[in-house]
Amino acid sequence: PPSQPGTPEVKDKTKSSITLTWSPPDKDGGSPIKGYIIEVHEEGSPDWRRVNPADKLHPSTEITVPDLKEGKKCKFRIYAVNAAGNSEPAKTSDILVQDILIEPTVTLDLSAHDLLNCRAGTAIRIPATITGRPVPKVTWTFDGTAETEKKNELHTLPVDSEIHSTDTTSVVVIPESKLNHSGRYIINAESPAGHKVVKVRVNVLDLPGPPRDLKVSDVTRGTCRLSWKPPECDGGERVKSYFIERKTVDGKAWTKVNPACAAQSLVVPDLINGQEYLFRIRAENRFGFGPFTETIERTKAKDPIHPPDPPTRLKIQSVKKGTVTLTWKAPKNDGGSPVTHYSVDLLCWDASGTQKESWRRCNRRDVDTTSFKVEDLTEGDEYEFRVVAYNDAGASRPSSTAGPILIQDQTCAPSIELKEFMEVEQGSDISIVAKICGCPFPTLTWYKAPPHKSDDKVEVQYDEHINKIVSDDSCTLLIQQGKRPDTGLYTLVASNSLGKASKEMRLNVLG
Repeated sequence: PPSQPGTPEVKDKTKSSITLTWSPPDKDGGSPIKGYIIEVHEEGSPDWRRVNPADKLHPSTEITVPDLKEGKKCKFRIYAVNAAGNSEPAKTSDILVQDILIEPTVTLDLSAHDLLNCRAGTAIRIPATITGRPVPKVTWTFDGTAETEKKNELHTLPVDSEIHSTDTTSVVVIPESKLNHSGRYIINAESPAGHKVVKVRVNVLDLPGPPRDLKVSDVTRGTCRLSWKPPECDGGERVKSYFIERKTVDGKAWTKVNPACAAQSLVVPDLINGQEYLFRIRAENRFGFGPFTETIERTKAKDPIHPPDPPTRLKIQSVKKGTVTLTWKAPKNDGGSPVTHYSVDLLCWDASGTQKESWRRCNRRDVDTTSFKVEDLTEGDEYEFRVVAYNDAGASRPSSTAGPILIQDQTCAPSIELKEFMEVEQGSDISIVAKICGCPFPTLTWYKAPPHKSDDKVEVQYDEHINKIVSDDSCTLLIQQGKRPDTGLYTLVASNSLGKASKEMRLNVLG
């Protein structure tokens, strides 16, 4: 017979089977080995039991013995058989029937093990290979903003994802990725031998969104400043620059201002004074350009204008019967735009010194000169006045105030302003104009004397040829179609209760 086989070794175990291997006998006893007999002795059993059928020898040096009881010990003996008979048995010591525990492993078949970058709209595929004894239970969990649902009662994954699993593989597929599929995909493999967790970060990347809050400021005749905020969504990838264009309101074509501005503001040069412009801007990341943001309001290239300075040197010219005449000078600085008009305000105090009301406007129409007569004032009250200037940018600050002034006829003796000499051609109309002051208003009388006899004054008689016109502050002697005899010395006498004034003028009619 042959010598005994090599000592059997346990190649594998499960909870109900054991796989043994051994080496053939060193000596075959001069006759080839026909096969082997394997016997098992199980704990609690009195007898050895033959494993291979009674009429068959086992042909190889490896066998899996099935139908064993989990947790029981058993031992084996193996005989080599040739034509001469059986060898001595090779024996094992006690072997416990139980699973071999191998801790789970998870291998991700990805080039970047923990970071997967993909473009929105493309498919995401996360394939994992799993090993371990016994076969681990695998669960996937998604940590991100996309809406999730339970898949196969095991996995918490985005609604539009799919999962394909076998004992050794598990693959998550999202056919069309969106930005909100970005996040962590966590795979957990668990068995009695232990557990393993692997996390995959997925970045879904896209074009950036439109820039926000595009504003135009600091406009001059040749430049303006654009400023903006970054897009709400950068597409998951840093915005590297902004592309800026402009066009005139009437033009069709957009022209480049800056194709790669790295900042969030820019001075636009080379504008044409008086021209109106629109601007637009888009963000760029490594995938390309996002959508434009465009200005809604048109921007006119012009130097900035400001409201004017206040009017200056406001004075009360005169006070008469419930009226006040004011004069002032135009502002020193018009703010870059001409003064278009003025408004006049008043503030009233009654006799007891109490403020009757707040400042109020007293002109109904815009005042386009530097004087104004305020009417309908109450005798005995006191008033203050101020003036505001306007241009296209708006109102100035009010001027310094004039007053307070008491509204009553301010009595004064008469005074006259009159030229001393006047020369005219015969046949032309002659107006001799005298400026009059005096309160009460004076009585006015014109006298004429011959050229060389100034003492022979005679009061002027009015008729169709010669007439007198009186206004608030003047008196005009009107001579129709002057003749040579109208030459002479004319004297105007003004008198009131406070006194008298007179002025002479020499008139020479040539002919």
